[in-house]
Amino acid sequence: MKLGIDEVRKILNKLPEGQRKTIENIISGEVIDQVICGGCGRVVAEVYKDGRIEPKVDGRGKMWLLATRHRLDGYLGFQCLCGNDSRLSEQEKGVKGIEENHVTKKDIEKVLGRVSSKPSEYKLENGEQNIDNFIIKKL
Repeated sequence: MKLGIDEVRKILNKLPEGQRKTIENIISGEVIDQVICGGCGRVVAEVYKDGRIEPKVDGRGKMWLLATRHRLDGYLGFQCLCGNDSRLSEQEKGVKGIEENHVTKKDIEKVLGRVSSKPSEYKLENGEQNIDNFIIKKL
């Protein structure tokens, strides 16, 4: 069954504003990825085609995404309210300046050396990429 634009608008208008905006952004191609926490299974964020990351709010008005970070291995890291945290790559863990947020040039050189000798590899399979227990799902 094919729906015309008028039928789609009627359906969307019946939804709560947050859900309606999400679906409109997906349909229009503005939202390209969903971020799903592997710890609790919730969709915690959406990634827009301009690179913007917007946290999702659940039906009770609770936001589960606490933080995001561009990691030095080239991937995005996320922190969920459930405790799941991928903000540090394996190569960054144990580097005191990175973990304590007092980064020096030496810290960056150390991490980049680790990244070049053992780069992170997260395969994209069936439109999904699991990065340290956060799933980036292509829409």
